[in-house]
Amino acid sequence: MREIVIGIDPGSKGVMACYHTILNEYSFVNLEDTDAVAIALNAFGHSNAVVCIEHVKALHGAGSTSTFQFGRSVGFILGMVTAFGIPICEVSPQRWQKEMWEPQDKVVIEGKVNTKQTSMRCAKRLHPTLDFRRTDKCKKLDDNRVDATLICDYAIRKNL
Repeated sequence: MREIVIGIDPGSKGVMACYHTILNEYSFVNLEDTDAVAIALNAFGHSNAVVCIEHVKALHGAGSTSTFQFGRSVGFILGMVTAFGIPICEVSPQRWQKEMWEPQDKVVIEGKVNTKQTSMRCAKRLHPTLDFRRTDKCKKLDDNRVDATLICDYAIRKNL
């Protein structure tokens, strides 16, 4: 078993969820704080860690500027992980969702599965005491934190 398992939901508001197996607790780093990301990856690079990041593609209909910025963010993360010598695994959203979601988690709106709400329901089922808000002042759950945690759980479940 790894000492540190990191799940990353990339993007401009992305989050890095870090599960510390020895302490049995999660910590979170917002990807927009690049200094914190570098510090965390540097620290984890010296332990038995693994990173599992959501494999993403350009969104259909997204503007070129936002697509470029998104790609830049993912490239930064991949570069940092590689620089610190941490093994990395990419997983598609469909793969980790299929593994993590249970039938009772599904939220269907107008005949379509609402992935954000379904993931939130799944995360609350798996981690009823974990705080998924971006900050203490937020009232809503942060879907980036939720997804990063579920990607991390996927890596743990698959023993990556």
